[in-house]
Amino acid sequence: MADRYRPQVIEHLVRPRNVGELADPSGAGESGDAACGDVARFTVSIEANVLTDVRYKVYGCAACIAAGSALAELVEDEHLLAAARVSRADLENS
Repeated sequence: MADRYRPQVIEHLVRPRNVGELADPSGAGESGDAACGDVARFTVSIEANVLTDVRYKVYGCAACIAAGSALAELVEDEHLLAAARVSRADLENS
């Protein structure tokens, strides 16, 4: 697997961050890819327009699990507008 994925992807796969689901979230979202069967669900707590807590659950491949971990880590403690601007490049460089 190490020859197929960048070290950052391996790190998030082996040591995922923010895994789980919030009991009483301010919001939730789910997205999936019908072609491969991956599904990601995020729950968030929001206070004063800041994502104060972000959790995710992913059912899918290694890359999807690592992406969920990286995205949750990137947007936690960010203002909603800053979190909305996170790009694919930001995620790939995290």
